[in-house]
Amino acid sequence: NPRPFYRDGSSNVVWLAAESWRGDTVTPEIMPDTVAFAQRSLWFKNHYSGGNSTTMGVFSMFYGLYASYWFPFLSAERSPVLIDLLQAQGYQLFVSTSAKFTFPEFDKTIWRNLPASELIEGDPELMGWQNDRQLVDRLLRRIDERDTRHPFFAFHFFESPHSRYHFPDECIIRRPYCEVVNYALLTRADMPEVENRYFNSVRHLDTQIARVIHHLEETGLLDSTIVVLAGDHGEEFMEKGRYGHHSAFSEKQTRAALIVWLPGEPPREIEELSSHSDLPATILPRLGVTNDAADYTVGHDLAGPQRRDFVVIADWDRLCIRDDAGKGIFPLTERESFNWKVTTIDDAPSPDPDAWVSGAGAILGEVVRDQRRFTK
Repeated sequence: NPRPFYRDGSSNVVWLAAESWRGDTVTPEIMPDTVAFAQRSLWFKNHYSGGNSTTMGVFSMFYGLYASYWFPFLSAERSPVLIDLLQAQGYQLFVSTSAKFTFPEFDKTIWRNLPASELIEGDPELMGWQNDRQLVDRLLRRIDERDTRHPFFAFHFFESPHSRYHFPDECIIRRPYCEVVNYALLTRADMPEVENRYFNSVRHLDTQIARVIHHLEETGLLDSTIVVLAGDHGEEFMEKGRYGHHSAFSEKQTRAALIVWLPGEPPREIEELSSHSDLPATILPRLGVTNDAADYTVGHDLAGPQRRDFVVIADWDRLCIRDDAGKGIFPLTERESFNWKVTTIDDAPSPDPDAWVSGAGAILGEVVRDQRRFTK
């Protein structure tokens, strides 16, 4: 396309993602500060990750594509349009994770054009919540010490809610909780106390998100900064027979938190379907992109009038299409192509799988086309 892809933008961006952060934890008891911010923002109450794992969830939110694109984009070491744009516009990028950038291989995809020295990771000797605190300290210092002649993009990935769900004593809000998470010995009977442990860890996440938001307010930056708060995926505690994530397309594993602050946008709670893949189409126009969103994403503007009829969720070798009538789960390999199934939205076996497939014909055609649009 010989036309300029973008014009100069001026908004800062702060993007905070968190491991296994479910949308249903954003409650006054568990996350009071995040709830207060959500009530001033766009708060998505029926939101789905692009996957049931960190790889697929984070890929979909930055690329705005189905997570089934992960493998070809990793092979090509292709960075997302969003990050390319920020670098082309001279943004200062402050990027950190309490986990690792090499697993999954985000150093070869999302952040491939950043020097390794600028990809700040947590200390493997520390617990996730301790790294979260230290790296929020560092992030706030970087913002304060920035070159004020240029906008900035700040990203941090929190580990507080990662299994085994560690937290400091002051963040205990649910008792009793499982003192030791031993994966080999866990049973369904242990799940209420394991989940309480998870809720305590999410309470700690709330305290660290609050530090960032309060700092933006205190420094007068919030009114010129887009803020994204997102879970990478959900977490299940055997509600449908499985523990953790990356094993099924159940509601608990795939529904994630999403709160977006767009300066000047009226606050509202949005009950319609939304997807991680909608984030680039929401942010890029506010950074000056004038192209139609279909040029670079399968998503659409979360603040716009368009509403979704379906969302697409992926794991390593399957694709799940969730619409108002149920979920169709389809293998991506030819060898397993016959092994598809349909469930209700609540993950029970569908009473009439063929009827769902027949009713979703237009959606299936659109998904097939979109799976091919961005590869050569």
